[in-house]
Amino acid sequence: MTRVYFSHSYRDVDEEVNSFFIDLMKELLWEIAVDPPNPKILYEKIAKHIEDSDFVVVIVTRREFDEKSNTWLPSPWISQEIGMTMMAQKPLLIFVEEGVSVTDVVEGALGQK
Repeated sequence: MTRVYFSHSYRDVDEEVNSFFIDLMKELLWEIAVDPPNPKILYEKIAKHIEDSDFVVVIVTRREFDEKSNTWLPSPWISQEIGMTMMAQKPLLIFVEEGVSVTDVVEGALGQK
């Protein structure tokens, strides 16, 4: 069975989009690993999830609006998980909500932001 780490937001407003992707992955018979909500990111635990997975699916949703750039910024945690996946050299599938700054996602993942 294919094992996937699912990186996503736990905010109530993102529940519908998360449910869509979870249902899709279940239809594909993928084993889904998630890190439960936690006020502090647990790097070792997330790194283990990523390492034990065949690949990572990331859902990047709007977090906060940046008036200066007129775009939505992603969660810094999501960017960190993307960076961790890249360092682990795992395949990565990223879905970015319309209006979110892709530049900020990439720069955050590369530790440039």
